[in-house]
Amino acid sequence: MRYSVIARHILPLLLLFVVFQGCDCIRGQLGMPTSGEIERMKEQMRVKEEEERAVLEREKFVQDSLARAAQQSAVKVVEGYHVIVGCFKDYSNADAMEKKMKDAGYNAMQIPLKNGYMMVSLGSLEKLGDAVRLMEKVSDDSRISYFDEIWVYGASQGLHKEN
Repeated sequence: MRYSVIARHILPLLLLFVVFQGCDCIRGQLGMPTSGEIERMKEQMRVKEEEERAVLEREKFVQDSLARAAQQSAVKVVEGYHVIVGCFKDYSNADAMEKKMKDAGYNAMQIPLKNGYMMVSLGSLEKLGDAVRLMEKVSDDSRISYFDEIWVYGASQGLHKEN
């Protein structure tokens, strides 16, 4: 009889206690994190991820700024006549062409055009005749003879971007 009183009155109360207290009571007793602690940990992780993302964005901004500054300082004043060996919409191709020309011993440089393209020049010459002679020499150079078109650009045409 005593067992039935316990089972009838105390067991339902115990079950109600567990239901109203939720799993946090049991988790706390077992040394596991409670729902409040889990929420705090999630919030801390979210804040940490936002901070890391902000740091990465700042680093990218600084790197981009440094790259732009280096590119602007590397841009030479466009004057005279230039022997053009390539014109590219994709600037990475212009970079590769400039490097290839410098490796071949030419004083190559990039000239940005107003239409968004980038020309690769073998350097600035004061006289048109000197540019034509360089163009003829380049067309015989086996290291770059595979380029279909090589031409002379006069800075006075004003197709390039000014600094």
